[in-house]
Amino acid sequence: MKSAVSAGRSEITVNVHRRRVMDKMQARSLADRVRATERLA
Repeated sequence: MKSAVSAGRSEITVNVHRRRVMDKMQARSLADRVRATERLA
């Protein structure tokens, strides 16, 4: 994962953080996460 490398993080670390954010937002997909973000904006 390019973003992980450029941020100096491992791909596993990035995936764990992404999963935790999705769990907190109760999002099952990227589309769910985008919709939740739009509601907050």
